[in-house]
Amino acid sequence: HEDFMAEDFQRDAIRAVKSIVERDRVPIIAGGSNSYIEALVNNCVDFRLRYNCCFLWVDVDKPVLHSFVSERVDKMVEMGLVDEVRRIFDPSSSDYSAGIRRAIGVPELDEFLRAELLNYPAETTEKLLETAIKKIKDSNCLLASRQYQKIQRLYKQWKWNMHRLDATEVFLRRGEEADDAWEDKVARP
Repeated sequence: HEDFMAEDFQRDAIRAVKSIVERDRVPIIAGGSNSYIEALVNNCVDFRLRYNCCFLWVDVDKPVLHSFVSERVDKMVEMGLVDEVRRIFDPSSSDYSAGIRRAIGVPELDEFLRAELLNYPAETTEKLLETAIKKIKDSNCLLASRQYQKIQRLYKQWKWNMHRLDATEVFLRRGEEADDAWEDKVARP
């Protein structure tokens, strides 16, 4: 499988946006990599001139976000993250620079999976798994911090029409309370 690059996203997004606009609809591009959005908006002069873009940045206070990330990683582990990585693990390679192998969680589990293959004692593999899970959490928090920095850079450098939506209250609540907080704090304002 080839890597999907920013240029691929740019090409596909331009095609999709054009199709949506031709049907008298407003295109909304949600999620994805900041690099992809930057390639679309800043590297394609025609796109920037043709469309009036507005950016909504859903943000969460850093300590709350990091706590959420930690809980999310724990849930991913409970739901089979280790088995999923085990299926793509290649003991003959330690190259984690391309494709799915560079995804957060894959390189972090390498040492644990190698120890497991070599039948290390259970106590050792358990400690290695704990360490790997902590590294996965740290990598996700680092990614979130880098995304925050990139959003700040994009805003300052390109003067994008960007609106920060503080979703901290949503992440502090559960169930219906979270839905209500989303409506009150993010969607309605």
